[in-house]
Amino acid sequence: MMFGQLRLKKLAILLTGAGLGTVGLIWLAPKLSAFNSPSSQDHVAKATVCVKTRMGSGEGCASGVSIDPGLAGIDSTTGAVVLTNYHVIADMGSRPSLQLGGKGQVFQAEIINQSPEFDLALLLVPGAEFPVATLAEASPSQGAAVRAVGFPNNQPLTVKNSRLLGKTQDCLAVAPCLAIQQGTITYGNSGGPLLNQNGEVIGINTEISLNQPDNATTASISVASLEEYLPKIMNR
Repeated sequence: MMFGQLRLKKLAILLTGAGLGTVGLIWLAPKLSAFNSPSSQDHVAKATVCVKTRMGSGEGCASGVSIDPGLAGIDSTTGAVVLTNYHVIADMGSRPSLQLGGKGQVFQAEIINQSPEFDLALLLVPGAEFPVATLAEASPSQGAAVRAVGFPNNQPLTVKNSRLLGKTQDCLAVAPCLAIQQGTITYGNSGGPLLNQNGEVIGINTEISLNQPDNATTASISVASLEEYLPKIMNR
């Protein structure tokens, strides 16, 4: 089942009740000319969520992204749905905390589903309305410009430019994952979106590995894996 068959035709920006102020973005590395208008990138940034996770002896921000609730078989009036990594919420109890854009109101989420196999988790924020990101129909080709969005090292919301180097079998999730240039993400980026030049989500950032190909120490869960995971949730 393809995303185009699952998702709504229009993905509206729903800000009411989200407690969202102006999202401060840190841009790392010069903007790549391959990217289209920044409006689509900014939209996904507004849909990026700080998911509280264990950091040392305390808590800090890992990442997640708000998606169309219909992709999880949930009516949009029920609440907001956030996609993140399983390993981000594995030790955070049954109601992980999160903040839209890493600022403002702290929400208590419910875990809809968690999969160590896919290293993915779906969270429901009852009664909330979040902006939603668009999921791409397919992964871009090798060498394509990509952007990683998230909260590296517990910093404010950060967007970093990179390149897709291909696919790798070495990842926490169901292989293959997407291999990205070295240094693209770091601890805290886990669960955040990887974007194509149109601002569509092509992957969910998952880990740093020393066993990746040359110049690629980052892996991202691919659209193909998301496409397999989400229908399983809908049919549960």
